[in-house]
Amino acid sequence: MRAKSGYRRLYVSDDLDRLYGEYLWQLCEAGADLATADFDTAYVFVNLGREPRFASWSPDSVYDLVRRLRSQLAGQVPGGWTPHWFRHSHATALLLSGVPVHVVSRRLGHADVQTTLNTYAHVTEDAELRAVADWAKFTAGWRAVGTGVIGPC
Repeated sequence: MRAKSGYRRLYVSDDLDRLYGEYLWQLCEAGADLATADFDTAYVFVNLGREPRFASWSPDSVYDLVRRLRSQLAGQVPGGWTPHWFRHSHATALLLSGVPVHVVSRRLGHADVQTTLNTYAHVTEDAELRAVADWAKFTAGWRAVGTGVIGPC
């Protein structure tokens, strides 16, 4: 995947890989592989119903489509829903499921893990509070014994 900082590898689920493969086959059936010199490195979002056919969408085009979808689906999607929302939701889900922050940082392409920590501090704070609550539940049955040592009974 091409990113601001250059090319990097992006790992995806088997389902997403299958869906993307189907999408590429549909593009080939429509002639994209013949019409596009760099089809192997082409963009994900391309013109299908207008000219120039198979040209990449600009970021503004993607955001315009999302704005139209948001108005059509008013009340069904969050008001602030943007393409970037998927990135934040993914990172939040990873952190809440216990994926180490340095792994999430690499997945997001952050040059410095501090960027991830600053952006997702609220998530890591929530996880910390949950960990304390879980620890309290775990130790609720513990009691002090005559030796002064605290441990499970």
